[in-house]
Amino acid sequence: MSVSENMPMMSSTGNCNCFNVYDFALNNIVQLTLYNMGNGGTYQNGFTHPFHLHGTHFYVMKLVYPPTYDENGILNSFSGDIPCHDSMQNCYGLKWTNSSWLNGNVEGMSKNPTLRDTIIVPTGGYVVIRFRAKNPGWWFAHCHLLIHDLAGMAFAVRVGNNEEIPKPPNGFPHS
Repeated sequence: MSVSENMPMMSSTGNCNCFNVYDFALNNIVQLTLYNMGNGGTYQNGFTHPFHLHGTHFYVMKLVYPPTYDENGILNSFSGDIPCHDSMQNCYGLKWTNSSWLNGNVEGMSKNPTLRDTIIVPTGGYVVIRFRAKNPGWWFAHCHLLIHDLAGMAFAVRVGNNEEIPKPPNGFPHS
């Protein structure tokens, strides 16, 4: 079994002041697509996002930059693979243009991916990462720009159910 989710990297000016938790079954293969489009991915206020995942390393399966820049090197469109039609809106819950890419079947993935724990999510683009959820516990995933975490660009990952997550050792501080 595998899990595949498209997840936005949100702008510090975004309207999602939320904290999400994603549950992954122990030993599943997890594939995430992190994108940076819409209001948070424009040249006026967008940033590339250094995304970091604690508790595991992941394979970088695909990294896509936006397709076009103007004569001054300014981004003037987003990747069409995951369309965001309004650059002034926060684009959450986007879906693949090509429906055959759903459920982890993304075209053009690397046959020899690199192993990392941090990757840049480019302005106007996206990255597809994959890992085996083999380290049970609660893990933090976040942008390395702290102000972005405060705007919703951080989430928790729970690998395994409560019975599979090791208990803290005796004498472990609780406050």
